[in-house]
Amino acid sequence: MSDIRLKQQLTLGIGLLMVAMAAALYLALAQLHRLQGAADDLAGGQAARIGQLALAGQAQQASQLLVRQLGGLLPEAALAAQRAAQPPLDNALDGVTGRLNSLSAHASADAKARLDAARNLDGPLRNQIAAYRQLLAGGKTEEASGYLSTTLWPAALKYQDAIAQYARFEGEQAANAAPEDGAVSAGMISNELISMGAALLLLAAALAWLLRRALDRQFGGDPQLLAAVLRELADGEVRTEFQVRLGDRSSLLACLAEVVAHARENLRVRNALDVCTTNVMIADDSHQVVYANRAVLDMFQQAESDIRQELPQFSARAILGSNIDDFHRNPSYQRGMLQQLGGTHRGTIRVGGRTFSLVLTPIRDGQNRKLGSVVEWLDTTRELELKAAEEARLAADRRAAAENARIRSALDVCTTNVMIADEDHCIIYTNQSVLKMFQQAEADIRRDIPVSRLPA
Repeated sequence: MSDIRLKQQLTLGIGLLMVAMAAALYLALAQLHRLQGAADDLAGGQAARIGQLALAGQAQQASQLLVRQLGGLLPEAALAAQRAAQPPLDNALDGVTGRLNSLSAHASADAKARLDAARNLDGPLRNQIAAYRQLLAGGKTEEASGYLSTTLWPAALKYQDAIAQYARFEGEQAANAAPEDGAVSAGMISNELISMGAALLLLAAALAWLLRRALDRQFGGDPQLLAAVLRELADGEVRTEFQVRLGDRSSLLACLAEVVAHARENLRVRNALDVCTTNVMIADDSHQVVYANRAVLDMFQQAESDIRQELPQFSARAILGSNIDDFHRNPSYQRGMLQQLGGTHRGTIRVGGRTFSLVLTPIRDGQNRKLGSVVEWLDTTRELELKAAEEARLAADRRAAAENARIRSALDVCTTNVMIADEDHCIIYTNQSVLKMFQQAEADIRRDIPVSRLPA
């Protein structure tokens, strides 16, 4: 993963996290859907149980009404009263039968067994009621009364009791089974959601750790440290000290450490150029001046007024950022020469009565691509003036020596006796004539002037 670019790592990590979140959301929605389905099933079951319970209650009430209606069939009652009591009794019995049939359609296995026990008593009870009515219709009042008390009435009570037992069973089922089922379903789904949440958190933590590890490998250190070093590098001097991990050669911090080392080396070179006495200027490949040390700026400041006589737009303060062609009266020639510059070039520029000697050297990178030029300036105006004065003096001396030689030669051959002394009265020259004269008079002179010898 360390070989993947940072952008791809971030994209992959965020993508995986989004996929994980989408999957977790999908599973959570599925579980919620299941929970909703379970809740709907629970609600449906509860509603069914409540419906069954209500219907059972109605059946129980109908059985109670049936028992009351049986009271109207007492043998002692008048015939009209007995006939009037028969339709309500039949209706009550039909009501009980109908409700029991309805209950059978939705009853559980356990409930159906109890329901069938009650339904099995329905048919015999109808037969017993029919037998009782036949006895009454045949005028057998005493037999009917005995049949009612010994057979029909106990059967009706048993029928009522069976229905009551079924109703109690439905009530217990509704009270006990439904909450437990709902709790189990909700608990299972809740546990599943908690498990998915924990898995998602673990996955997010793992992805965060992998991303942090990948970013740490890419950055090689704290991003805030990188930002601080970059700001200082942009300002021109890195003051923050930092260490690169042992063996780290590819992280951003490691690369930045190399850049800082080169920047510090360049800063030392720049500071050295700033204080050196050689006039140095650096131009980029477009011939724009990007650096000028103090010496060259001072030189142009002193020569500014003279240069402006021929280049009125010249300003020593505006040298940085100007084009090096501006220093030449023929900029196109200067530009062509710089573009074709393959090695060190020495030249002279005369402007405003000033003479400048310059050395131009191209600057190239490791692939021999030209990056610019370094120019060494030297104002030779005063030096040339002194040299011209010295040459004039020497020429004058040579002329004087030649003249003196001619005069000496003339004196040497002239007949006039000539002698020359310096300011200390030392004889420095005598011509041939004076020497001959003193040689002829030497003996006479020695008698009056005791000298060792006359001039030779």
